[in-house]
Amino acid sequence: MPEQSRFPPDGSTDVPESGGVIMSGAGGLWVVRTDADPPPEVAGAIDALEPDRNLLLESAEGWRTFTEDVSDAPPELVVAVGGDGTVQGIVRALGPDSGTGVGIVPSGTGNDFARALELPLDPEEAARVVIEGTRRPVDLLALSVDGEDEVLAVNAVTLGLSGFVHAELDDETKARWGRFAYLKAALSAASGLEPFEAEISIRRSAQGDPTPFWTGPLLHISLANGPTAGGGVPIAPDADPADGRLHLCGVADATAWDIGKEVPAIFGDGSPGDPWLLDSVASVRLELASSRPVSVDGEPREARLLELRILPGALTVCLDGGGPQGPPEFLV
Repeated sequence: MPEQSRFPPDGSTDVPESGGVIMSGAGGLWVVRTDADPPPEVAGAIDALEPDRNLLLESAEGWRTFTEDVSDAPPELVVAVGGDGTVQGIVRALGPDSGTGVGIVPSGTGNDFARALELPLDPEEAARVVIEGTRRPVDLLALSVDGEDEVLAVNAVTLGLSGFVHAELDDETKARWGRFAYLKAALSAASGLEPFEAEISIRRSAQGDPTPFWTGPLLHISLANGPTAGGGVPIAPDADPADGRLHLCGVADATAWDIGKEVPAIFGDGSPGDPWLLDSVASVRLELASSRPVSVDGEPREARLLELRILPGALTVCLDGGGPQGPPEFLV
């Protein structure tokens, strides 16, 4: 039996709350969102897309159903209306190198993957890019935590200050403070920040041998596909989600003066020295002395062992005229 639309006949996106999946129509362009009551500008962007299916996913069961649906009958395009977590959920459902394209209408707290792709943060402008823009391949991250099977991530894995910041965040804080939620959480977390022991090895190419990179205390490390986290806070300024590289940016245990005096070089043309650790690689293995809070695309979890690799060109996205510049010649 065909699914019955629960949307009003006037085509608006107002829907009753549900823990499952709310659908409208069927066809080639699907919208996925997690907000049952989107702001008017977001609802307008959804209307402009004229989706064949408009999916409200509010539970694990809803995401499982969506994963089954895209596997059984893949659409031409899925549009994420939300933040990095919504994009991540769609990407995990589709898998790498899917024939389905992904569009993004940013409406989350951080929207860092959209920033990395140089997409408009205005929802209606972002919808225009989905309709009129071009589709290009960009990179994904494949992440294994504590020896578990790999899962996909889109923007960054961070620990240290960022891990504690995201551990301080909850839905109530995000809703109340908006983008300032990250600042509030940072102020709460900073007083408890202590160095952590880490052992890092890297591969400079997918087929290369692992080589030691660092052993010792760290205050923070970002393993990044995009250059920012937490709503535009720089974590790996050289990162480009279409360059085929995983960017590592770490801070060894040091005084505030030693850390701060190298910041201008990081954001300028210089080469920062100790205590900053910067590199671009194909994969990273990071082992900690004990489990610690980790942020994966803005979502908190615990980890002792992280294994992360870049998947060049594994996702096709809708981009505006600019966007990331693509992989270096040696990866083409």
